[in-house]
Amino acid sequence: MGGYDLGDVVGHMWSELQREGYRGVPIDSFVVDETQDMTQAELRLLLHVAEDKNDLMLAGDSAQTIASGVSFRSFAAHTCWLQAWFRI
Repeated sequence: MGGYDLGDVVGHMWSELQREGYRGVPIDSFVVDETQDMTQAELRLLLHVAEDKNDLMLAGDSAQTIASGVSFRSFAAHTCWLQAWFRI
């Protein structure tokens, strides 16, 4: 049908960031609630554009999720943070 889903959009945004870098308004910090409903790719995208990787607030409940197909684990969030911090 030629449609796109959120995964396609996130994938495209990641490709553009890798190719051109982030040229938007600097994001010093951010707060995310319901982190358990984010995919690792979405989390990685947010971490990539954050200026200060030590000024992030992620909140969520790993025993609760409404997003189908998302299996949040705090270890995965920690891994994404490490990758963003060290630009791996």
